[in-house]
Amino acid sequence: MKKTEQENRNNLKLNKPLVYNKIINNQIAPIIQLQYSFKCNFNCEHCSIKGFQHKDRRHLTPTDIKDVFDQADALGLARVTITGGEPLVFKDLDELIEAIGPERFWINLDTNCWLLTDELAKH
Repeated sequence: MKKTEQENRNNLKLNKPLVYNKIINNQIAPIIQLQYSFKCNFNCEHCSIKGFQHKDRRHLTPTDIKDVFDQADALGLARVTITGGEPLVFKDLDELIEAIGPERFWINLDTNCWLLTDELAKH
């Protein structure tokens, strides 16, 4: 194992021990792709979710998300990617992340980064 990989594992073990244990025990890290909302700040012609953006559909709530991720945690899953649409336009993004449980999961955002600032990246 390379030095950088060992450092990354040690960092994960220190900062997210629940995630580290899930990954080490399972030896795999399936990723849950959560398309929480189709809202976006762009209207790209090539967008694969364009057909879903303006339909009247049931929307998940943070309470729904907590239930889903409680189940995912019980199954030993450790990674989630929040996508959409564009996660940085979600008014309840912090509430969504809290419902997932950042101490239980390695959370990524799949973003176009148009709205990303230094402050938001650190947050």
